[in-house]
Amino acid sequence: CHPVYTPATVPYGPGVRTEVEGFVPSPSGQGLFDVYFDVERPFNKVSEVLEYVLKKNYWLDEHTNSLTMQIGLLNVELEMFALLEVLIKFDRGGGMTKSLHVEAISSRDTPTTAEFISDGLAVALLLVLLIQELGEVLRLFVKSKIRSYMKDMWNLVDWATITVGFGVAVFFFFVVHETSRIGSMLAQLPEAPADVTADGQNTPMSVVTDFRMAWGKILDDLQNLIAMKIVYRLTLFWFSLVLLLRFIRAFEGQPMLAQLGQVIRNAWSDVIH
Repeated sequence: CHPVYTPATVPYGPGVRTEVEGFVPSPSGQGLFDVYFDVERPFNKVSEVLEYVLKKNYWLDEHTNSLTMQIGLLNVELEMFALLEVLIKFDRGGGMTKSLHVEAISSRDTPTTAEFISDGLAVALLLVLLIQELGEVLRLFVKSKIRSYMKDMWNLVDWATITVGFGVAVFFFFVVHETSRIGSMLAQLPEAPADVTADGQNTPMSVVTDFRMAWGKILDDLQNLIAMKIVYRLTLFWFSLVLLLRFIRAFEGQPMLAQLGQVIRNAWSDVIH
């Protein structure tokens, strides 16, 4: 972050004179300065960058807001992606706030047979409910009784079930699609370029940069996929609450259990609040 409190949009330090990694703003967003370390390349190359490029030119200085270290992992045996993130925030008073965050997500891009059958059945039931509700709305609209339909809390629960249910299906589709796309990008990722080519020439920096941009894009997409997965889990949570309300509606056939539904109906505005 350069200058103070303002996300940078221009290079700083040695990046002003020439394009130096870490001192030129990242296209990912304002105020971001990325440095790539390839685990397949010799460790002495990493040491040289740390000592003679970053440390020597004060990559971390008084204008730095935070330092984030990200590591993407793939476990082929367990079919899991993982993202390890270490965040260090620098306070203006001189202190530091450190946090470690690890997220894991399945790398399987196709559901199992059991998952496919259960998900298909759930979507089919949602479609049946949608057709029933649309038919009832059309029938009451013709009879000019649509206002009484809207006043019934359980009708609103039906529409909430339909809306959140299809939202879960859409999020599931995007998660599967993104997982498949990231897997394809990993399969196409070449090996880390060597320092010297086969003919004894130094590897062009553009080749190294293209390689880093490729796996950097995978890392960014993995971070977005994990964020999408978190939203998907929250959607499942709300869908579970809506299903719970539908169970309460089914209790109306039992006098004692129906009291529970009556209490919720009377306190509906307080529950929503």
